[in-house]
Amino acid sequence: MGCGLPTLRLRREKLLLVGRSVFGTDALARAWLKAPNANLDGLTPEALTDTLDGFQRALAELESFSRGA
Repeated sequence: MGCGLPTLRLRREKLLLVGRSVFGTDALARAWLKAPNANLDGLTPEALTDTLDGFQRALAELESFSRGA
């Protein structure tokens, strides 16, 4: 089951905000959101935002960078 457009935007904005903090620039954060990720089954983090589970997986992957994992 998908989510509504406002929720989708909020999830993407959250990933972008955390991404800026992790990578240091908006451009690098956006690039990460759009790049296929092997740890996310080859999907882009942005593609996962339509479900809560997917969003949480993408957020956890992003946060792992700040923990040095």
